[in-house]
Amino acid sequence: MAGKGSEVLENPEKVEFKGKKLPVLFYTKTAERTEKPDYNAATPEGLTAESVIENYIKAIGGKEKLEGVDSYSMTAEAEMQGMKLNLELKKTSKDQFMQDIQMMGNSVSKQVFDGDKGYMVAQGQRKDFSEEEITKIKEESAPFPS
Repeated sequence: MAGKGSEVLENPEKVEFKGKKLPVLFYTKTAERTEKPDYNAATPEGLTAESVIENYIKAIGGKEKLEGVDSYSMTAEAEMQGMKLNLELKKTSKDQFMQDIQMMGNSVSKQVFDGDKGYMVAQGQRKDFSEEEITKIKEESAPFPS
């Protein structure tokens, strides 16, 4: 389901099983039980998406600190049908990018970009990036794309 919370919530609250309504429970983003949201609550005066982002940037140290980040690395792990998937992602302020997806220790998909050229390896086949792919990857390779 997708849409406004007030519109999406209406139907699940009507679901019955064996003549009884099924309970609809609410949780916070950290999986703590909470009350049903008040979708009619007024938005605070002056609150915009831009003000939320600006306040977040201030809370993490300010724009100057954020602009001082030269690179970052992220790793993730998932399990699918009993097999482990590992993701490694690296980006730099020099438009360098590397993404490697491994299953059971073997690379199944890898993308590498050095700032000017790059390639992708999937199922053992290497393919150099086209000009269009290079343009797209350059946009996404910065630590914090604009």
